[in-house]
Formats: sequence, structure tokens, C-alpha cells
Amino acid sequence: MLRSVVNIFFLLVVLLVFSETGTAQKIFFCEKVNADGSPVNKKNEFAIKIGRDNIFLLVEKKDSLKTDSVTYKIFSLDVKNNRKLEYEYKEKVNPDATWCKRQVAFKKEGLYDIIVYDTRRNILCSDYLKIRRKK
Repeated sequence: MLRSVVNIFFLLVVLLVFSETGTAQKIFFCEKVNADGSPVNKKNEFAIKIGRDNIFLLVEKKDSLKTDSVTYKIFSLDVKNNRKLEYEYKEKVNPDATWCKRQVAFKKEGLYDIIVYDTRRNILCSDYLKIRRKK
């Protein structure tokens, strides 16, 4: 009985969070972002020259961002999925824009959990990115 109540409570919290964040947001990882905000060569795994090649983090929202700043938190994951904060970037954005981007030069290969927050610390979007060393 208690487990059912906890499950229902969890479901309600999830629904509330999604209703608060508005329409769907997505994060894309790409080599370049066109002037219209469209990603070029988007994927979730890149082979790069460590510390030299840049990957773009592109956040898209169907209507508008509705925030004046975003925070990108980039966590590395070890083999046990323990997270370590590697990078954190906060920047101003146009609240009426439907997309924003951040360029990152990763300094080591591995699996990353990337989470983007709005001004109120609500999660806008998140996804995983794998970085491999270019041979």
C-alpha cells in the first residue's frame, strides 16, 4: 500500500515538473550551429582532438526559452556512473529566443551527463555525450 502511494506521488511530481517547464526542450550535440539555430552533424558521440576540437551544445525549445540565463552543468561519469562536475557555464540568453548554444572544448575522453538549467534552477533539458580521442 505504501509503495503504491509513493509511486503515485512520484508520478504526480514528474507531471508537475513537466507542466512547469512548458513545451518540450531538447539538447543537441553538434559540430556547428547555423545562423538559424539548426545543428550541423548532430550526434551523441564524437571523436575529437582533446582540448582542441569544440563541440556545440544546442538547446532548442518550441515556443521560447522564457528565461534570461541558462546554466550548463557538465558531469563526467565513471564506470560506476558516479558523477563529477567537470565544467559549469552560466550565460545570459534572450528569453524570447527559441534556441541558445554553448561551445565546449573537452579536455578528456569519456561519458558525460549534460544538464541545462534555467534561471530558477529548473531543468530545461539533459542528455548524455560520449567523447573519444581522435586517432
